[in-house]
Amino acid sequence: MLAAEAVVSRVDIIEQFVLAQRDAIAGVEAHVVDERVLASVSDVETPRSPVLVCRIPSSVDLASVEGWVIVADAVSDPGNLGTISRCAEIAGAAALVVTGGATDPWSPKCVRASAGASFHVPIVEVGSLADVRDGGFTVVATTSHARPGGVGSGAGRQVITMEECDFSGRVAVVLGNESRGVSADAPVDRWVTIGHVGRGESLNVAMACAILSHHISRVRAGH
Repeated sequence: MLAAEAVVSRVDIIEQFVLAQRDAIAGVEAHVVDERVLASVSDVETPRSPVLVCRIPSSVDLASVEGWVIVADAVSDPGNLGTISRCAEIAGAAALVVTGGATDPWSPKCVRASAGASFHVPIVEVGSLADVRDGGFTVVATTSHARPGGVGSGAGRQVITMEECDFSGRVAVVLGNESRGVSADAPVDRWVTIGHVGRGESLNVAMACAILSHHISRVRAGH
């Protein structure tokens, strides 16, 4: 699946390792190897042929991005970041922005978790959330540590539900680190939370992204 997505997205494929020539993608240098060698060039236990070596796409200039973006602020788990990339692509986000301290968005595990979305949604790497705001975006950060309509902990932040939030224009939706969340003193314009009725304190960051990105896609489409 990933190999097919790489071809469709026209990512620059440098070379490939295959178990048989029939597995090879046309027009790309192919090395026919045995299963032992194929496993040595991949980080999974039983890789499928072909295994591709691709050039990492260049990061785009955030200032040139229009629409809305998802920001992964110091998200540390590659599985979570890959899933967030997948949500961004499915929901129609203009880009996935990754701040410093986050896991490598181009690590093999992250790309696999994205199910190929990493090849289709632009990935922008920045130093901090201040760079996002400087890029002309309204910064909307998620939190699970305060009740809607009340004041949460840290910096006296006012929190609203995602249904109350205005997601129009150039808006950056920020999801924080798995354990720390978004810093209370971060340069944030609005704080939002996903309402829930159960006992759980918070959602997994990738789950929260799925809910938020689906909601934003619908409201921006006028539903």
